[in-house]
Amino acid sequence: MGARFHGVTFKTSSPECDSVFGVQSGDTCFSVSQQFNLTSEEFNGINPNIDCLKIFVGQWLCVAGTA
Repeated sequence: MGARFHGVTFKTSSPECDSVFGVQSGDTCFSVSQQFNLTSEEFNGINPNIDCLKIFVGQWLCVAGTA
């Protein structure tokens, strides 16, 4: 199913997460993405609702999946 805009249909989908990581003290989105060999685009694609300025210890981040 997709969204329709001016006669064009766009694919709309939700990211799917295959593996998660619990944030530890000192972690940042950048350090986690490096640890799991993800580009910023990949990390953000599988974590669309994460505010990287407000991650907290114990928060689950997706580290493998599809956007």
